[in-house]
Amino acid sequence: MKKTTLTLSAILTLFVFSCKEHGPSVDFGKGALVGEDTVYKTTNTVIPQPKRVLVEEMTGVHCSNCPDATEILKSSAENNAGNVLIIGYHPTKTGFTEPVNTQGITSAYDFRREQATDIINSIFGGLAGMPIAVIDRQQIGGQYYTYKTEWSKLIEDRLKEPTPINIDIASAVDNGANEAVVIVSITYTADADKKNNLHVANIENDIVDAQYSTSQILANYNHEHVFRSLITPVTGAVIPEKVE
Repeated sequence: MKKTTLTLSAILTLFVFSCKEHGPSVDFGKGALVGEDTVYKTTNTVIPQPKRVLVEEMTGVHCSNCPDATEILKSSAENNAGNVLIIGYHPTKTGFTEPVNTQGITSAYDFRREQATDIINSIFGGLAGMPIAVIDRQQIGGQYYTYKTEWSKLIEDRLKEPTPINIDIASAVDNGANEAVVIVSITYTADADKKNNLHVANIENDIVDAQYSTSQILANYNHEHVFRSLITPVTGAVIPEKVE
């Protein structure tokens, strides 16, 4: 059994782009100021964590069916003790995500992010409508995208799968300095049969703003899991396959 702990420590400062690394190189990408990263083997007993499922939702403020779809994902997250992790992508270059400006209701925020578009294009092969979601980055029938009627069962099925990786994250934010420190620890509790890349993203909850629904424009809709930025490269920071 391989028990390898990879500890990555990244200090993220706006408009500062530099990198200092030790040991096997882990490329955090442009935008991450890396304080220290280490890779080492351990003989300590490691208890596997429960399986967590990542759901990447394609959504937008002009998508009238998206609020109902998001409720399905929120229900799955609430029913599974925090083991369902949701990211809501608001990509550019689609009318679904244009800020609202009609009937006296105007969006206070623009949730669109180029990085969201980059992820959708480079990893999922482009946008194919809304609301759709990718479950644990698994392809089903050769396709990443799934529909809301499928989500609950797909998530439950994925939660039953074992995982060889433990992930622990600690973070601290200094709003005054506009700086964040993120420490990510990855422990392999069994051999991994695929190459793994690390993605670290910044999301935001509880943003009250305009949103279309099936019946009306909601002026004070509570947006959750909103993707803000990707700290690592779009394709992820490569985790070393071997540790000597």
